[in-house]
Amino acid sequence: MPLDYDVEITPWQERAFFYNKVKDLYDLIFGVMGFVMGLVVFVALFNTMTMSVTERTREIGTLSALGSYPNEIIHSFLREAGLLAVIGVVLGAVITALTTILLLVVDVQMPPPPGRTDGYPLNIYFSFELVAYAGVGVVCICLLAAYLSAKKRRKKTHYGGAYLCLNYLTYLFCLCLLVFNLLQSQQRKILITRTA
Repeated sequence: MPLDYDVEITPWQERAFFYNKVKDLYDLIFGVMGFVMGLVVFVALFNTMTMSVTERTREIGTLSALGSYPNEIIHSFLREAGLLAVIGVVLGAVITALTTILLLVVDVQMPPPPGRTDGYPLNIYFSFELVAYAGVGVVCICLLAAYLSAKKRRKKTHYGGAYLCLNYLTYLFCLCLLVFNLLQSQQRKILITRTA
């Protein structure tokens, strides 16, 4: 039976404007949080590798006296940092997988959301893709921190200014994040008053 009017089929994502806005907001928030966590991990690893290099001053001097090139010394620190990063990624993935299995076996209930009286089970899904992305990110951060630390010691110059600049950039970024969150909350209040 033919229809007298045209029918258009569109996926539900194109009709769910509020869902798309909330999803974009969550993607932005979690992306910023991931960037901040990556920055914190970089600063912590840079500090750890700097202390490791500083404590090995005699070892570096002995290797240099035995004829090792500066690049060979830097490569040894890079290999060490890379090995530690890979071990950390593997251990983190195993612990995450075990936690996921444990939460599937043990019934952990989340509190009920607003407007409901029943809770819902806590489920964490293990993602190999996310483990791969996180692993590559951690290895890159470790190698960068080790390279900067070893190169700093080789040249015997201090990155005091660069390290202080990194701290100021971190504070500035956190301040921008705070202002962004305040603006988002104001926009939500305006949106709620307009819809009400």
